[in-house]
Amino acid sequence: MTQPPNRNVNLKIGRRLKLVRVQRDLSIEELASRTGIRFDQLHAFESDEDMITAVELSEVADVLNMPVEFFIHDAPLLDCAGEWQVLHAFRQLDRPKQQRVVQLLSDLLGDVSVTNRPEM
Repeated sequence: MTQPPNRNVNLKIGRRLKLVRVQRDLSIEELASRTGIRFDQLHAFESDEDMITAVELSEVADVLNMPVEFFIHDAPLLDCAGEWQVLHAFRQLDRPKQQRVVQLLSDLLGDVSVTNRPEM
């Protein structure tokens, strides 16, 4: 019997939820208290025993200060919670500040080229 296609997404969400929760040094009990989602339900999400709803995922993402995309996106280069936080913060900046960040990275990296995409 094959698993439903959303099963892999749910597994990824649960693993990433636990990753960020542990990195933030939060217990499941504390996350439950902050989100209003029951402890056993959060445990079921992290253990891939139950599927999280979009509303629940949004609540968890807000409490963990992470974009929802982190939990569902497939980008292998952005598997680290810290990288997502940097990207999320960068996207909150206005264009001139984004350009200064890109210039700073270019200066720090020296010979490694950092290009400025046109849609920035």
